[in-house]
Order: sequence, then structure tokens, then C-alpha cells
Amino acid sequence: MNILFMINAYTAQGQNARIAKIFESELTKEGCAISYLFHAGTRPEYRKAKKSRQTNLYPFYFCITGDYTAFIERLSGMRKPSFRCLREIAVHPYLFLVALKRKAVEALGIERLKLSGVYQRKLERLCRKNLFDVVIAVSNPFDAPEALSNASISCMKAHYQIDPYAYNDILPEQSRQKRLQQEVAWFQRIEKTIMPPELYAHALRHETGKHIKNPLLLGYPLVRDLKPQIAASAHPSIRLDEDKINVLFLGALNIPIRDPSFLFALFSMMEDADIRLHIVGSRLPNAVAVEAEKASFGKIVFHDYIPQEEAFTLMHDADILLNLGNSEIHQLPSKILDYISLGKPIINIYKKEGCPTLKLMKEYPIALSLLENMDDIGKRAAEVAQFCRRAREENIPFEHISALYEAYTPQFAAERMLQYLSH
Repeated sequence: MNILFMINAYTAQGQNARIAKIFESELTKEGCAISYLFHAGTRPEYRKAKKSRQTNLYPFYFCITGDYTAFIERLSGMRKPSFRCLREIAVHPYLFLVALKRKAVEALGIERLKLSGVYQRKLERLCRKNLFDVVIAVSNPFDAPEALSNASISCMKAHYQIDPYAYNDILPEQSRQKRLQQEVAWFQRIEKTIMPPELYAHALRHETGKHIKNPLLLGYPLVRDLKPQIAASAHPSIRLDEDKINVLFLGALNIPIRDPSFLFALFSMMEDADIRLHIVGSRLPNAVAVEAEKASFGKIVFHDYIPQEEAFTLMHDADILLNLGNSEIHQLPSKILDYISLGKPIINIYKKEGCPTLKLMKEYPIALSLLENMDDIGKRAAEVAQFCRRAREENIPFEHISALYEAYTPQFAAERMLQYLSH
């Protein structure tokens, strides 16, 4: 089977690119040929993809989206706007003009100048030159399924949806109706739909669920043996204190999806001075991070973002791994499956009853799940400290992990996907 994935970026660490690459590793074993059509998010990434000369990569760069993102990132990164930063923006007014053009395109609804329109033209041109059996748009971003649903191509269309679109809880109500019309059109025009069970259950509670026909429900295929990747990776730039019990949280703390207030209070109240919580890549404002470190008397330590290959090694080196659940219970934090793959003790803090992490943690032998609740937080802090002391040396062999979580392994997911696409 000749499969084309539509993803947002091939070299970045986005969730959809990561899932597509994991499927590639398994599907090629079954004789499938895998290719990628993707929007390179930055000019350097586009140049890197072109220089690689891989015949299965079809990158393109869309300046209205990419340069606009670069402009916004430059502004957001200016905690204290220095003269040099302001001068760079002034010297490159092109970025500002692109930002204005982006807003004009959105306001006027010029489909041809939107990213989805560019995706569609690239896809149609590519399919005229190549004989693909199926095209799979992996979202987010949702420009990919929008382009796929409108594209005039002869091969099968499939949508792997990993995020809600119309009924995304963090979006304003006024944009919901337009998004609902788009999403319904996707399900009508695209023959096959693949999504996590939690997302399908969420869709059934809303209008979109009426239009999803015979979907394939797959958990994230992220439970895999990470030892080869850890052995091949460089030593992480972050050093952990071997004399302390090192608890690690990796990922962004996006308010309101992942509010860290309870987490900060929990470790600030902890009396055990030998426990350290390391937070890597939080994206929190510097002032917030400094205040949290001070309030915890050094028990919370913040670190900058590190590459994925270093992250796995750092997780392996930590004593305890910590997961902070989402406020949206229809989304499973993918990092918890990385944690499970390593067999380390896990502290799982969840925000709501019905959180999908609870089902996973119920089967996990060395886990502590805590509901976010500020009542009696001192007792909860003592419970966490006791768990850290007791479980720090424990580890579960991967053979046992893969048997417990077979439905989340790449082998299981790839086999189910091939069967689904073949009928």
C-alpha cells in the first residue's frame, strides 16, 4: 500500500509528526511505502528538508503562515524588549507586513491564500504525479483535513484526528458554528476516520458525533521500547542531583488547559527537603517561574526546553515521573504513554473525575493518582513524599508493560490501521 501522510512539520516534535513516523516504522515492515506532504513551519526547516534529498518528503513553505509565526514568536519572546530586539523588528518590516496580510486573508476569507488552499493545490499536483492508495491527513493542524476534503483526487481519503475542532473547550463560542460546518463537511467527504476513543466519546456528546461513520478507534501508539533511542542519544544538558529524589515533569504548562497552581502548592508544602521537582520546557513567564522556585524553597527547579532525544534520556535518569492532567478530559496527555514505556514510578495529578489517565494508571503497578484539591494539601504533600521515598528504586520491565498496554503499541495500531484501510 502506498500511503501519503499530511502533517504539519516533519522535523519538529509535533504530536502528529511523531505519530506518523511511528506508524511509518511499522507499516514499512508490512511492505507499505510511506511519503509525507508537510508545511515546513520555518524557512530553516524547509531548507533542511530540501537538502535531505529524501525522495519520500514533499515539503513546502507558506510565508503568510510561517513568517507570521516567526513574527509572533519574536514578539512573545521579548520579556524585556531590548533595543536590539526592537531594532531587528524595525529593520525587518517585512514580517510586520506579512502579519497584516495574514489578518486580511482571514478577515476577507480568501481561500486560495489560506494555508489549507495551498495544501490543497500541492496535494492535487502531487497526486497527479504519484499513484497513492490513500492520503491520511493527521490533525492538528486542521488545514490538512480541510485541504484533503476539498481536493479532487482519485485515491482514498482518511483523517486521523487527535484533537477536537468545533467543540474545543478553550475556543470562543462565536467560532463554533463555522468550525462545526467545516468539520461536518470533512466527515461527509472523507471516507475513513481514525481517532482516539476519548475523542470519539467527546464527539458523541455533540453534533459532530452524528456525522462520524464507522471510525477506527485507536489509542496513541506510543508504548514502545525506548532503550535503543536512549542508548543512541547524547547525554542531556540538564544534570540531576544524585543525592536527591528527582521528580520530573516534561512539557508546557498551558493555562487553562494545564494550570500548575496545585502542583506548585503541593511541592511548596512538602517538608521533605531531599525531593526536587524538575520542570522542563514549561513556557511560563520568567517571573512566575522565579516566584514558584522561591515559594518552594528550592524544591521546584525550572529548566529550558530540550530536544526530544535528550528528553527520553532525562526521563530515564529521573527517579519519579510526574504527569499533570488536562482540564479537557477528552484528551489524553501523550507524555504519560512515554512515562509508561520507561516503567518508572508515576505521580499522576488529574483535574476532573473521568480523566482518561485514570484508566491507564489503574493498571500501572507503581502509580499514585491525586485529584487536584487544595483541601488538606499538607496531607497530600506528605502522601506524595512517602510515595517518592518508597517507589524511587522500583522499575517495571518493558515486556510486562507491552503486555499490559498492548492496545497502545505501534505494532497493534499499525495492524489495525492496515485492516481498516484495506476494507
